[in-house]
Amino acid sequence: MENKKTEMDIVYGIEDKPELSKAIPLAFQHILAMFAANITVPLLLSALLDLPPSETTFLIQCALLMAGVATFIQIMKYKGIGSGLPIVMGTSNAFISTVLAIAKDFGIGGVLGASFIGGLFEVFLGKNLLRLKKIFTPLVAGIVVLTIGITLIPVGIKQAAGGSTNIGDLRSLLISTTVLVIIILFNQSKNKFLKSSSILIGLVSGYLISYFLGIIDITPVMESSWISLPKPFAYKWSFKPTAIIAMLFMYVATAIETIGDISALTIGAEAEKPLTKK
Repeated sequence: MENKKTEMDIVYGIEDKPELSKAIPLAFQHILAMFAANITVPLLLSALLDLPPSETTFLIQCALLMAGVATFIQIMKYKGIGSGLPIVMGTSNAFISTVLAIAKDFGIGGVLGASFIGGLFEVFLGKNLLRLKKIFTPLVAGIVVLTIGITLIPVGIKQAAGGSTNIGDLRSLLISTTVLVIIILFNQSKNKFLKSSSILIGLVSGYLISYFLGIIDITPVMESSWISLPKPFAYKWSFKPTAIIAMLFMYVATAIETIGDISALTIGAEAEKPLTKK
């Protein structure tokens, strides 16, 4: 399939099949890019509740496992489930403040119970999208996506500056600035492969710099097992009305965000309007 040239300068179309030598590093780029976003919520939740490392690891495992399963389902599009589009699924940073507030009052069980009800509500929203599109217009979706992005700017700045426990750390500022510059430089490259791999190159560079500066300790990684599956229902769920209501509002907001994201993806990637059924 011939690539379509759009204002976004798309390198590969949805139906294109890059060479294996290019597809593998680009796939790792997706994994590393989604990795940081998926572990942010469980890390913040664990820090708030002062959970031991074993439980923190368990929450991260659950987030990553379900992100992979959901992404696979989204891409495969089987019997009306999934869009068939290259959309990476995972935890949403928009939930951070709500999840932390619920966890502080009701613990992890309250978060899981509210998320379960919210997930069922999200299914209902998806099944009635045609009716909801009259309310969730492109303008509304765009404003929601923009608002969520703006509210996440302070989170990104704080993390780049060393996090809440070490904010203003010069080494963290040096590494984050270096990674940002590397990503920008490679994104401007005329080489299509280097340009599409700019985030991967930036992330790998950041990890290497952190390792040589002694910030990263890989001992726990080397001592852990190669394969470890999360245990279902490790926490007792609780269904608190206030937690559920708060979570439902966030699911409405992220539903609108999803509409905006998918619309932008389909329009940008193939220069066409997003298909209603997708």
